[in-house]
Amino acid sequence: MNYTEKILTNYIIDRIHSCPFEDDCGIDFEKECAGLGEPGCRECILKNIDKLEY
Repeated sequence: MNYTEKILTNYIIDRIHSCPFEDDCGIDFEKECAGLGEPGCRECILKNIDKLEY
């Protein structure tokens, strides 16, 4: 993960209280979700960033 990606994911994780992805976004939460703020969470956000709603 590069510096910019780390800043982005830190910003997202520091400002949310639950996973930023909607239930119907196509992510298999049982297999892919590491848990908010847990190891693997940042990688999941980056991998699925195109699924974030804004």
